[in-house]
Amino acid sequence: MKSLILSIALLFCPSLWATTLSIKLQEDDSNRPYYFVIDFHNFATEKRRVKTGNLLDDQMNAPLEIRDGFLYHGEWKVAPAHVILFNRMLENNNFVIVRELGYSFDNPQKLLSALTGHPVEFSSIYALKLKHGKLLKKRLLLKKDSSEDWDVWVKDLDK
Repeated sequence: MKSLILSIALLFCPSLWATTLSIKLQEDDSNRPYYFVIDFHNFATEKRRVKTGNLLDDQMNAPLEIRDGFLYHGEWKVAPAHVILFNRMLENNNFVIVRELGYSFDNPQKLLSALTGHPVEFSSIYALKLKHGKLLKKRLLLKKDSSEDWDVWVKDLDK
């Protein structure tokens, strides 16, 4: 009897199902792909390539916009960001991938370059989970020097 109730609950309650996403990031200049798998519930991430899954469309279904170096949901400031790369509603949450820009001073050569007026710019790519404009989870996927244009593909591995 308990197993029957559990089976019915799992059938009619999709939020109990695990959602696993496969992410492919590719920089336009180098065409080098970077692969990640992320568990949508706990945001555990691993670097690996998965070839199966259903490709998800990018859906701008929330009032998200970039202003003054931040991602905004309506009037609420959510996180630092300069470009929205992907946005999709999953399980009543927004799954967003953003690119944040910064300047690198992490070694003497880059510091010297910055002091001479030529700072080295870097991109940080983050996966975000939002609910009603509040940041629930944030995970750094990749940080790369001198990178600007990125393409993103996201697959749902559970469907």
